[in-house]
Amino acid sequence: MTAGRPRKSPALKVLSGNFRPDRELPASAFPVLSIPPKPPRTLDKQGKDLWKKLSAMLVEARILSNLDLIALEALVTCWSQCKRFETEGREIPASYFGQMKSLLAEFGLTPSTRNRIVKGKSEPTNKFENNGRKP
Repeated sequence: MTAGRPRKSPALKVLSGNFRPDRELPASAFPVLSIPPKPPRTLDKQGKDLWKKLSAMLVEARILSNLDLIALEALVTCWSQCKRFETEGREIPASYFGQMKSLLAEFGLTPSTRNRIVKGKSEPTNKFENNGRKP
């Protein structure tokens, strides 16, 4: 068990304004995908639809790399199973919600993690906004 918060990806750090190149691995170590990958064959129709939506959003945000595809597949599979339970009228096990929440957070897809990204550094619009501090 690790202590503390989970690590942010370098792309999330860039978006939130905390990126420090001296603390990161070289950029070529984990290249970001430029086009959304095809969905795995193991997914059902609902899972493939979600895969296409999420992978397109994550590629556009420059977050998704080849190393993330297994976690993305786990997220989509979990979501798809929850939808299947819902349509069958069965109760969704609580463990599925925990898994989905942690996987959604890994990709910055929950409201709290998304807010951390959106609230990144922005340029001051008012010249007195820094109150005399150097930018």
